[in-house]
Amino acid sequence: MKISVIDSGLGIDKNDQSKLFKQFGFLENTKKQNSSGIGLGLMISDQISQNFGSKITFESELGVGSTFSFTFKLDNLKDIDYEST
Repeated sequence: MKISVIDSGLGIDKNDQSKLFKQFGFLENTKKQNSSGIGLGLMISDQISQNFGSKITFESELGVGSTFSFTFKLDNLKDIDYEST
């Protein structure tokens, strides 16, 4: 199964893309905005996806937006209780 998240925001400059999955890896264009994050979200998300045998990939164009995706096999989720409370 493939899951993608599309962000039609600022996009990410090619020079900044290597910073995305690093701890506290804020990009230059996000420092100018009033951002409340601490720069851990993508790093943690990537570690979780790796635990499921996947990796987050992305495509981005500055001024257009970004698409982040990961794939996983549903077999990896067989031990999760899906019953809602």
